[in-house]
Amino acid sequence: MGPLIAFFLVALMLLPLLQLTGRARSADKLLQRSFEEETALVNGAQVPASRLSVLHRWSNNTIRTRYGDLVQVDANWLCRAEDGQYVVAIAQGVREAGARDFFTWGGTPLQIDWTWRTLSEAQVRNMLTAERKVYRQLFGADP
Repeated sequence: MGPLIAFFLVALMLLPLLQLTGRARSADKLLQRSFEEETALVNGAQVPASRLSVLHRWSNNTIRTRYGDLVQVDANWLCRAEDGQYVVAIAQGVREAGARDFFTWGGTPLQIDWTWRTLSEAQVRNMLTAERKVYRQLFGADP
């Protein structure tokens, strides 16, 4: 009986760590789901975001509670439409102070708002000068 109790005690101690690890990946999943539901305005036409090619994702800026719950996210993704037009997708989400429930797993999900900006190739090249690997992948040469 002793080893069984020890197992359950260890499992209870590791459970919060496993939850934090899963929540760390939740921001990426939340952004991806939200992105796929969006429609972007590209050259005057409404284009489902799922038809855009995501070329590069800059690191997300996230703020979490001490228990790992996501309360703020800011992300920028470089995309290309089927016609070759570059678009930057800017995601922002903030959970308002009163929107958190006592039991965080039952709280309201973080609402993500997307803004779309079309870019010229020159603007994209300028944006990617610090991202040498991505620059080479897109343009075949160093900046």
